[in-house]
Amino acid sequence: MQLNQALWKENQLLQEENQVLREENKAFRVQNKVFHKDNQALRAENQALSEDNKILQERKMDYFEEKKVLEKQEKALRKQNKALWEEIKALQEQEIAFQMEEKALQEETVALWEENKAFQVQIKALQKDEIALQEEKKALQKQGKALQEEKIALREENRALHEENKALQNEKKALDEENKPKCYLTSCVLGFHNVPSAYPLLFAYRWNSGAESWEFAVKRLNDTVS
Repeated sequence: MQLNQALWKENQLLQEENQVLREENKAFRVQNKVFHKDNQALRAENQALSEDNKILQERKMDYFEEKKVLEKQEKALRKQNKALWEEIKALQEQEIAFQMEEKALQEETVALWEENKAFQVQIKALQKDEIALQEEKKALQKQGKALQEEKIALREENRALHEENKALQNEKKALDEENKPKCYLTSCVLGFHNVPSAYPLLFAYRWNSGAESWEFAVKRLNDTVS
């Protein structure tokens, strides 16, 4: 932004200098017109002098003296005209130099405008990149927020599962306590189901444990004893 302002100020100064040069060129053109008028006046004066010479000749004045005077005047006029022509030539050369300088300034101004235009395009591209990065940042922040929310939800779900697991373990523990054999069964030994006198004990265990068959009751009783 500061570079663009500096370029704009520099372009403004160049335009002001160009305007000054145009005004100077305009003044030189006016001066050239004045010189041209002076030359015309000198020519008219020369013509008048020639007419005076004719009059002097007609009056039979001293031809040689008059001729000498006229030659001096003509020489002075030629010298003056030569000086004027040299000055006009110098002014023309100066005007050409000013025109070339003005052209160079215009080309430099165009180059600065092109450079400024390129900078503006680059700035727009950078602004688009920045907008894209901001959008990407927003998307990542939104995604991160969603992940955080998902993480919180998973933690809540894990907590609920943990509570449910704990409740199931408590329920299992209660069922295990409920299904424990009575104290009088702890004195049984493996293979006692082959002893007829143990049948009432087996019947009582099956009844208390809820076993579906004698084999299952014996197996559970053996597992309990072992």
